[in-house]
Amino acid sequence: MGAGESEQHVEQRQFHALRAHVDEMVACGASIDGRDPLRLTYAGVPHWVEQGMLISDLGATLEMEGFAHDAWH
Repeated sequence: MGAGESEQHVEQRQFHALRAHVDEMVACGASIDGRDPLRLTYAGVPHWVEQGMLISDLGATLEMEGFAHDAWH
């Protein structure tokens, strides 16, 4: 450790807005399913973080429930 590193916190996180958004999702009921990569479920829809982006599989979820076909055909 360099001089002063033990006395101050070195911020290593990136994507602060993404972190705030995920924190809000958790506060509203999302569950964290895994951490490498971060995976969570909100309102029955799986989400994960990839390269600093929050990705969801809403299309697959809707398709399983029969909504995608009705909405697009």
